[in-house]
Amino acid sequence: MKQFLCAFCLFGSILSFSRELKTLHLPHFTTKGGNWTTEFALTNSSGESRAAEITAYDAEGDVNGTWSLSLPAMGGVQGSIEDLCPGLTAETGSLSIRTDEPTISGLMKFTYSSTGGSSSLPLIEETSNYLVLPLLENNAKWVSGFAFVNSTTQTSGLKLTLKSFEGITVQTVYRELAGHGKLVAMLDDLFNDPIPTHVFLEVESEQPLTGFALSFSDQNRQIVAVPAKVSPAFSQSAEKQLLNDTFRIDIQEIEATLDFHPNSGLMEGRAVLSFYMLPGQTKALVHLSEHLRNRIESIRLNGESLDDQNQNDVQLIYFDGSSQPGLEFQRELSPWKKHELVMTYEKNDQAGLVAFYTDVNDIYGVGNETFWPTINRPSELARHRLTFNVHDNQPYHFIGSGLVEEQNATNGQSWTLDTERPIASYTVMFFLGAQDTFDLESRIVNGIPVNIMTSLNHVQLTQEAFNILENWLPQLEEDLGPFPMPRGLSLFITSGGGGMEYFGGSITSNWALQHEIFHMYYACSTIADTYRDSWWDEAICVWYEEGPGAFDPIVDFYSSNIVSGRSPIDVGFDTRAYYEGGEMFEHLSRTMGGREALIAFLSYTWGNYRFSPFTTQDLLRILKNYNQTDYFDEFQQWLYTDANKAGKNASVCPYHCVQLPEAALLPRSEYR
Repeated sequence: MKQFLCAFCLFGSILSFSRELKTLHLPHFTTKGGNWTTEFALTNSSGESRAAEITAYDAEGDVNGTWSLSLPAMGGVQGSIEDLCPGLTAETGSLSIRTDEPTISGLMKFTYSSTGGSSSLPLIEETSNYLVLPLLENNAKWVSGFAFVNSTTQTSGLKLTLKSFEGITVQTVYRELAGHGKLVAMLDDLFNDPIPTHVFLEVESEQPLTGFALSFSDQNRQIVAVPAKVSPAFSQSAEKQLLNDTFRIDIQEIEATLDFHPNSGLMEGRAVLSFYMLPGQTKALVHLSEHLRNRIESIRLNGESLDDQNQNDVQLIYFDGSSQPGLEFQRELSPWKKHELVMTYEKNDQAGLVAFYTDVNDIYGVGNETFWPTINRPSELARHRLTFNVHDNQPYHFIGSGLVEEQNATNGQSWTLDTERPIASYTVMFFLGAQDTFDLESRIVNGIPVNIMTSLNHVQLTQEAFNILENWLPQLEEDLGPFPMPRGLSLFITSGGGGMEYFGGSITSNWALQHEIFHMYYACSTIADTYRDSWWDEAICVWYEEGPGAFDPIVDFYSSNIVSGRSPIDVGFDTRAYYEGGEMFEHLSRTMGGREALIAFLSYTWGNYRFSPFTTQDLLRILKNYNQTDYFDEFQQWLYTDANKAGKNASVCPYHCVQLPEAALLPRSEYR
């Protein structure tokens, strides 16, 4: 219930409603713990005394008190919030100040009691559905936060997009504010690490907001407060609009339960997706493999049952420029609400299998839509909480991406997998293998937990893999930074072929092991925005992995359409990334001052932009800001030139295609 604490019973008798009212906002005050004091001042520049009506709201938007103040002609009032609002009980909240005099203005001042550090800014009159905080610092000297308040009585959805000054979206988060509710947070409370040292924040809201940024330095001895800037509606580039029109949704979390029946080969799945709509979109879609689309048992969207055989409920749609269809749900959805999709489905595989595992192939753009509905796009990051049940008396081993825990099961065996942070669906790995067919060994290597599974027929591969990791993991940490996955590394080692990288894991041969482990830094944590942009994580990987002298610089006349030859919405990437891409990065290393200089740049980029997907053009901007060198002309020639102008050095298939690191895993029949 709204609570009114009226200190002065003059409400409604002082303001003249024949004159237009204006509202001033103090978006945030706090007296919590006695650590902070808030003061404000109101001045009246008119020749007559005027009234101001103050309403205090707590953090949830409930009224905590109302007061009326009389401002003398050509004078004003000033004091602490406790003095000007006697009886205020909320330790934190916001103020709304209404007046009928246009010349009345105000100021708020915050002081940190322990150090005396303070800052002030004008009381804010202007509200908007689009606000920008132009600079937020997050470095060794400064930390930043913000306060926003809903200026209306209606509940409002919020979309907060943190961006780097290269234009890269660091992260987007969604919140809901009650009427007159507020959101106060430090950057690192609301957004995942890492946060670049200098960023800006775009805020879009369902109802008008106001707010300001706060930055703190020297243990709060220095405090800077800056009002949010009102912005026109945020616009999208043509490419970004195409991506939004194609992929439609921003998945927050995927929960899936997969039940495997080895004797029959049946897989039963149940998936729950929570998501928001991307800008300008009203109809949701997901990617689901044909095998699963043909065996859908039920669909519920926001609690409503849909029939996948009814065109009025569900349609399979295709896009020019992509080989990947989408399962589109024929319901108009709010851009401000979180939505929930629940699907159940089945899949039949060979009977008598002794292994179930992810089988992603990024060259061809095949992801984990073969196991659960998702958006098959490198930059679509979602937390995954998965449950795996094996209905068989035979004991199984299980390894996978993130936190893996075995559960008590009354029928067979059960494990949960939690990625613990948002990651791309196609980087989620799991491998279930029968213990009478597979060996599992766990060790600590360079402080990193490592689980290695392999066939009992090839157990010698396990020691070979550990030997490789003993040298490779320390080298990567020294050159690039700490191992990116806090739960360590899970590997399935095959007897031949290439491999595929996943978040904290790989299914790979020892021949390709170093390549796939490097991808923990570039591909699984430093992420391309689109499939076609993922050429650069392959090029960087082969350049680094092959070592000094492996590549000559790309020849002067080389040109190709490695990037421009593919639509940004298509799946897969150009395999010329492996050889010609390596030569491009050798060119960069030599013009930057040598191998060590380029490795330092790679470490910087990983340290500041991991889990913030970016394009090839963004990579250019990062590089230019890093060392003030512009490689635009070179990249335009190397990557964005029509195919019929390609130089003779362009190859359809590089040397790595002989045993491509991402080659498919050996057939399942090997494990029967």
